[in-house]
Amino acid sequence: MNRREFVAGSLAAAALLQAREAASSQSAASPAAQANGVRILVFDTFGTVVDWRGSVIAELEKLGKAKNLNVDWAAFADAWRGGYGPSMNLVRTGKLRCTGWCSTS
Repeated sequence: MNRREFVAGSLAAAALLQAREAASSQSAASPAAQANGVRILVFDTFGTVVDWRGSVIAELEKLGKAKNLNVDWAAFADAWRGGYGPSMNLVRTGKLRCTGWCSTS
């Protein structure tokens, strides 16, 4: 199953659950009471529905125009994103630990 199929299936499942809940509870229950029937919450946090790349490029283009910068913002955004995985791997493997403001000790 690819991302698009997953998102489409999740949205369809959410719509079916919502329709079923609406049909079974015609009473004027409070939103908190209605939330008790929630079985699944799906969030797309990065990349399937969210256009991170287009958003980053658009904001950088605004900044570049304001600061009179001539940069290939698409290449810049791609290079920035390319560093994300390796940086997160340092955290995942324990090679990079927070010793500053985020430290809990």
